[in-house]
Amino acid sequence: VVGVSYTAAGEAHAFLWDGSMTDLGTLPGGDTSWALDINDADQIVGMSNTSSGGTAFRAFIYENGTMTDLNDLIDAGSSWVLMRATGINDDGEIVGWGTNPSSDIRAFLLTLTCSAGGGAARSLSAGWADADGSFEGNVTGDAGEILAEIAVVDAVPGEAFELVATPGTGAAPAPGPGPGTYAGFADDIALGCTMTVETSAVSGDFNATVSMIITPEDLLGLEVEPEDVELHVLDPTQGVPPGTWVPAGTNLGESAPTGILGDSGFEVYSDGTFGFWAVRDAPGIFAVGAAAVEPDPVDGDETPAPQPVPRLCGLGLIPWSMAGLAALVVTRTRRWRPGSSAGAPLHFD
Repeated sequence: VVGVSYTAAGEAHAFLWDGSMTDLGTLPGGDTSWALDINDADQIVGMSNTSSGGTAFRAFIYENGTMTDLNDLIDAGSSWVLMRATGINDDGEIVGWGTNPSSDIRAFLLTLTCSAGGGAARSLSAGWADADGSFEGNVTGDAGEILAEIAVVDAVPGEAFELVATPGTGAAPAPGPGPGTYAGFADDIALGCTMTVETSAVSGDFNATVSMIITPEDLLGLEVEPEDVELHVLDPTQGVPPGTWVPAGTNLGESAPTGILGDSGFEVYSDGTFGFWAVRDAPGIFAVGAAAVEPDPVDGDETPAPQPVPRLCGLGLIPWSMAGLAALVVTRTRRWRPGSSAGAPLHFD
C-alpha cells in the first residue's frame, strides 16, 4: 500500500506499507510528497515539491530506496515539465500530467522500459522534438558501445521519439527476429538482438535517419562484407503475417547519410564499426541483413553477388503516445576510406 501520511513534524510524506511503514521522504529541498501508485516491481510514483512550503511539484519515481525526479530522466531540451505521476504498470509505463513546450497542461505516457522480440530492454534513448523540430539520440550497450542512432528533423515540436535496444546473443530463436519472420532475408538467419523506435509523430510529419551499428567482428565472423548487407523494412502487406523484409530504400552503398527521403546505405565510423542507415518518414520495423533477391548485374558483370548469412539487429518505428527518457548522446565521427568521397564529419551532440 502506498499513500501519504504525516510525520511527527507535521509534514505530509509519501509512504510505503508492506507490513511496516516506510517514509519515502521527498525530492531534495522539499517537505511534502504523495505516493500515488506502485507496481509489482515495487516501483512507486507520485509527486513532491522541491522547496520547503513550495507549491511547485515534480513527478517522481521511487525504487531501491531512492526517489528520483522524473524530469531528470527526460531530454532536458524537451521543454516538458512532468508535475504529477499518477500511475505505473508492470511494464514500467508511467502516466500523469505536466506542461508541454507550449505550457499547456497535458497528460503524458512515459516509458521506463520497453521490450522487443520478447526480451527486456538493454538501453534506451528518448525525448521530444525541440522547437526546431529536431531530435538526436543513440542507444548504447552494456560496455558503452553504440547500437543504434536516430536523427530526426522536420517534426512537430513536442512529438516524442524513443529508441530501445533489446539484448540477444547467438542466432535468433524461431520463427525469426523482431516480429518473428525471416522472410526476405538470405538464408533465414538472424541474431537475437532487436531495436525499436517509437514515436507519437504522424507518418509524413517527420524525416528520420535511423542507423543500425554493426561491428567488423559481426561481419567477419559470418564471412560477409558491408557491401553484402543493407537496411530492410518489414512490409506487412507482403507474404503471410507479419510480412516480408524488403530494402528500406535505394541502396547507395558506402555513403554518408544524405537526409533524402528513400535513400539508404552504410558508413564507416572512426572506431571501425559500420552504420547501416535509411531515411524514413513513416513508422516501420527495420533490420540489417542480406537481401533474398539477388541484385541486377552491373557493368556487364553477369555473376550475381554472393548472398551470405547476415548478422541482424532489428530496428522498429512504431506510433505511440508521448513518452521518453533522457537521451544518451555520444559524439562520434566518420572514418573515410581512401578513395571514398570526402565530407564533413557527422557529430551527435
